[in-house]
Amino acid sequence: FKFFRPRIAAPDRTNLPQIVREEQYRRGEPVTGRTHYNTWSLSAIAELDNLADTVRSHLYTVKSPLMLVYASNDGAVPLSCSDYIARHTASEIVEQHVLPNSRHIITQDTERDRAFPLVETFFRRTTANATD
Repeated sequence: FKFFRPRIAAPDRTNLPQIVREEQYRRGEPVTGRTHYNTWSLSAIAELDNLADTVRSHLYTVKSPLMLVYASNDGAVPLSCSDYIARHTASEIVEQHVLPNSRHIITQDTERDRAFPLVETFFRRTTANATD
């Protein structure tokens, strides 16, 4: 299929771009909007699917502390993936957090001020006694 139609249109029909711009303005940041590609390469999508298969088959080897931060409104990755990852790793420490008002790119979304401290706290706590 990728040879007949190498790209597909993927315009953003949500109100997220406006939400991001308003949030950037509210924070006094340069209003740059968000990252979004209006066309997607089918070859890239196929490669991403292959990568996901590879990652799934190696999850059992993950032993490091693991933090999963998911957005409830993510249209690209279902929330069930967080549970799947948590169940299939060998990590003794698995933390899961769900941001109810965010979408796929959490670091650019309205709850990024909540996400960054979660990550920082997790790293500080799980690396406090690390020697490597």
